[in-house]
Amino acid sequence: MKIQELVLNSNKLDLQKNFYSKKLGFEIIEEFGDGFSIQTGATRLSFVNFTDQNTNYHFAFQISKEKIKVAREWLINRDISLLKETKTKSDLVMGKSLYFRDPDGNIVEFIGRSVEDRRSAFAIESVLRLSEIGLPTKDTFSLAKKLIDDYHIVPKDEEEFNHDFCWVGDDDGVLIVVKEGRHWIPTNCPSIASDFQIKIKVQGREYAFKSSKGEIENLNVVKSIV
Repeated sequence: MKIQELVLNSNKLDLQKNFYSKKLGFEIIEEFGDGFSIQTGATRLSFVNFTDQNTNYHFAFQISKEKIKVAREWLINRDISLLKETKTKSDLVMGKSLYFRDPDGNIVEFIGRSVEDRRSAFAIESVLRLSEIGLPTKDTFSLAKKLIDDYHIVPKDEEEFNHDFCWVGDDDGVLIVVKEGRHWIPTNCPSIASDFQIKIKVQGREYAFKSSKGEIENLNVVKSIV
């Protein structure tokens, strides 16, 4: 599975725009009335103005695991405060990660995977794609089953599913279905269901849906490309 486009809400849109385009250096590819879009490797990421909901997203950018050390230095040199670093032990999510917050308070991650990056140094162009988005819900099993049945996503290991955590996807792209209220690693911050729109590609087919209050609904297109 690959995430082609993700649309997130923001109640600090100007600060988000400055953070992602100036501080991190992602290219702004479109600005529209209530938001903007940046290109994050192979994924288009959009933020739209929405002041009626405090967001608490968790999402991850995929980089080469060989670049984790230099990516850490790169972030620190840009005065980005890192959260606790972790090395995962689960076979599902093997890799090392760097975590930080954006101006909206979302938990952003650089996740190292076994992918090639021929650059000698880290640059924002080293981000290959946005590869993870958290999806808190009240019933993890039911939502995970719906994602698998409706969008033909093949989980890396369905036997690892439990009532708190279902890893629906693979190393290229994953929907992290968690029990609402479960803390996002590496913080003590409980997850809440924050609305988003997404377009994914699975086995050559494209699907779009929106998540609202931890439930999903099919879409023909996502907002930023209407």
